[in-house]
Amino acid sequence: MKMNKSIVCSLSLLFCSTSLFGLDYANQELGFKATLPDGLQNLSKVMRVPSLVSIGKLNKSKTGVDKLISIQDLGGSIGRDDLSHITGKPANTTFEKATWKTFQVDVFKIIERTGTGAQVTFNAQVPLKPHAIQLSVCGSASDEIELRKEMQTILGSIEGPSNWLTSQERISRGASGFGMLIAWGCVLVIAVAFGIRKLKRA
Repeated sequence: MKMNKSIVCSLSLLFCSTSLFGLDYANQELGFKATLPDGLQNLSKVMRVPSLVSIGKLNKSKTGVDKLISIQDLGGSIGRDDLSHITGKPANTTFEKATWKTFQVDVFKIIERTGTGAQVTFNAQVPLKPHAIQLSVCGSASDEIELRKEMQTILGSIEGPSNWLTSQERISRGASGFGMLIAWGCVLVIAVAFGIRKLKRA
């Protein structure tokens, strides 16, 4: 999936001494906003997997990242099917749920073994319209509790219209959830995000 060059986004620092989350991200084309942690580097241009925004912290050798937070455009809508019942999922993947607005959204927890130790990735799929997005938070497995909380905080900050109907809307319209399932390739594509392109020499 190629980056759309017409995507307009803004990144501005909000100087707030009472919050660790001070980086305000807005994507005008997809019509959503999110608040991300500040103090991390912009890695959007060096990631192998295209993303709307990627921030993180490079490792000491600058050949990979110790931490990564990324948002991807999934390119379409997602339905309300319970993906935990899908068979054939990788052995290193487990399902969780997290709250976004009044909805319970799918979160895919992926554990990977790397040369520097175990890494954990939380992929949360958000049913925005016109396109769903995937929020990914990756880091050392030893920081799993902190990373999960960080994912939940960012998820809770996301503002934008959804293709899902609230319970009241479903009752009033007599409708059920709709959309398409995102393929496993989209679900897991960010799991290899700890490898980055060779950085250009200054």
